[in-house]
Formats: sequence, structure tokens, C-alpha cells
Amino acid sequence: MIKIKLTPKIKIDSELNLEELSNINISKSNKKKIESVKIKYKNKICFLRDIFRIETKTNSINKILIKKSNNFFQNLGYKWQSDSLEVFGNAGSFLGANMRGGRIILHGSCLNFLGSNMREGEIIIKKNAGNFVGSSDFGNLIGMTNGKISIYGNAGNFLAYRMRRGLIMIKGNVGDNCGYLLIAGTIVV
Repeated sequence: MIKIKLTPKIKIDSELNLEELSNINISKSNKKKIESVKIKYKNKICFLRDIFRIETKTNSINKILIKKSNNFFQNLGYKWQSDSLEVFGNAGSFLGANMRGGRIILHGSCLNFLGSNMREGEIIIKKNAGNFVGSSDFGNLIGMTNGKISIYGNAGNFLAYRMRRGLIMIKGNVGDNCGYLLIAGTIVV
């Protein structure tokens, strides 16, 4: 088992697309493979090592830790399949979008489309989430189809829009149109 810790080397002040981060198969990765993962920053393709200081060590579970994140960190946990992703700071839109398994914990708030089209897994948000939690994204008729999302703060508008199955728990308040066109699933506020 391995733990990977990613800390930005530079101030992230523009969109950082981390969609490809989910391609890391932790159990089969070494530091060299991890460093060469391609990501997009300011619409330019670069390597993970160009943006992040990468530390690896053995651990009891496979885990990726991301420190000092902000709202420019887009698509974190996109198509996440297994293992654990823990993020310290805020996150942008599409956190856990198309997630297929594993666990994501965010120690902060996130923007829109949290868990959109999620198929399996668990997402925990320690603060607030934006609009369209567990909903379908652009061009899709069905949103979240399974899994669990827990938000310890508030959530925005259109929570569970077109959700098929799953569980969404909110400890705070929810914006307008909660459960709009909900097909099935459970919402607890």
C-alpha cells in the first residue's frame, strides 16, 4: 500500500484540470509514473511534477493526499474507481464526477456538479457545496445512479436533479429546486 502526498509548488491562480489524476493506479504506480501524469494548467499540458511536490511512502491503505487546494482545482476525483482521495482546502467544479468507487474527503467547500453522474463510492464534504450536487451534467438525462454524498454544510440549487439512485445527506440548508425531476434515491436534509 502507498500514500501519495501532493503539495503545489506554485500558487494556483488559474484553472488546473486534474481529470487525468484518476488514471493513477496506486498499487501499480511508482514515483516516476506518478510524476509523469499529464495535467492541464492554464490550458497547457504539463506534468504533475511541474506543479506539485510529490512525496510517497508506505501506508495501511492506498491514499492520495492533496494539500493547499483552491477553487481552481477542477475535476478532482473524475472517474475515481478505488482507493482514497483526501483534499485539504477547497475544490472547483466536478469533484467526484462520474465516480465509480472509492472514497473522497474534502476538508473545505466545492463549487458545482459535485458527484454528477456518480455510479458508486462515497464523497464527504466538510463545508459547503455549490449547485447540481448528484445531478446530471450537460447532455446527460440521468444523474447519480448509486453511492453516498455527505455534506456537513449547505448545498446550492438543483440538488439531485435527475438523480436515479443513491443517498445524499445535507446537515445544513439546500437551495431551490431540490429533487427536481428526481427519478429515485434518498435525500436527507
